[in-house]
Amino acid sequence: MSQLEPVTLSFDGKEYKVDKEDGIWALIEAIEDVITFFELAPAFQSNKFPTAKIFRAYAAALNYAGAKVTPNELRQASDYRRMGELAGSLAAILMMAQPGADVDLGSAEGSTEDVAKAKKKAVKSS
Repeated sequence: MSQLEPVTLSFDGKEYKVDKEDGIWALIEAIEDVITFFELAPAFQSNKFPTAKIFRAYAAALNYAGAKVTPNELRQASDYRRMGELAGSLAAILMMAQPGADVDLGSAEGSTEDVAKAKKKAVKSS
């Protein structure tokens, strides 16, 4: 089963960490206010990412963690190739709240690697 692990998000060369259990749950809620895990999961199967929701959700996560960034600023600092990484980071965080041990994100080429790489980058144990 997924564990509630400290979360470190990066933007503009800075890292923002959320490490307390209550804070991690609130971070998950901030993301879910924009997109849920089960809304995001099909994007990995089709490689069609809902860019506006991903930018809004990732900006909400960064802001919760202490950054001051808008979805538009995040969009300007990104490109579509980075959508898999951002979506993977969001999915890794949202997976911590899922009660099932094995959640399938799909089998689109590269999606498993994107999620694994993003999870390593986004979620670090202290």
